[in-house]
Amino acid sequence: SILRLGALTDDAGMIPLAFGTDDSLLVQWIEGQKTRRPPVLSRADAARIASFMLRERKLFMKKRLVIDCAWLPKWGSSSVGTEEALIAASKQDLMGDINSACSRKTTSLINR
Repeated sequence: SILRLGALTDDAGMIPLAFGTDDSLLVQWIEGQKTRRPPVLSRADAARIASFMLRERKLFMKKRLVIDCAWLPKWGSSSVGTEEALIAASKQDLMGDINSACSRKTTSLINR
């Protein structure tokens, strides 16, 4: 499996994450935001999702997935450090959101 990240920023992070497959986040971002800039992700959040996927690596092995990851569009740099963003990010069900993004393309790519 491949984890493809949005453009990395030096912001502190702990923002809720969006997941997609095969460039779906990039396409949605460009169409929805009317910009040519890519979706973003802080280096801290990149480390958070990468370490999560390594801990859960058995679920991703031999699946041949390309998983996109960036901040949810509703959150941005101005949300970094806010209590609301921190609570939302800490409560996020990463596995559930990844599974949901992958199952939109093909059913049951990741079984818990």
